[in-house]
Amino acid sequence: MNKSNCPFCWNERVRRIDEVKANGSAQRRILMECECCERFYWRDSEEPVEDLAAMCETAFSEPDKCDGDVRKALNSERSKYDKRKRNEFDQLCSFCSNRRLH
Repeated sequence: MNKSNCPFCWNERVRRIDEVKANGSAQRRILMECECCERFYWRDSEEPVEDLAAMCETAFSEPDKCDGDVRKALNSERSKYDKRKRNEFDQLCSFCSNRRLH
């Protein structure tokens, strides 16, 4: 399969989100999003990625730069189980100019 295709729906409309620090190491992984099915995945392994807010340092180190809804969701047990909300927050985080994913 061509790396420029989404591994879930095979659409070619994918966008690169960011190079993400892998588990605190110097190595980085490229986070991708399919614009058709709106799913996130690692480019190298094509594994799905969810809960971008939990991967972002901004919410914890500079909460004033984090979207208020996203911050509330991180502190709410209920929102962690609502898949629609998680998807919405993933979209917010993917476009955030203050994101620092790790």
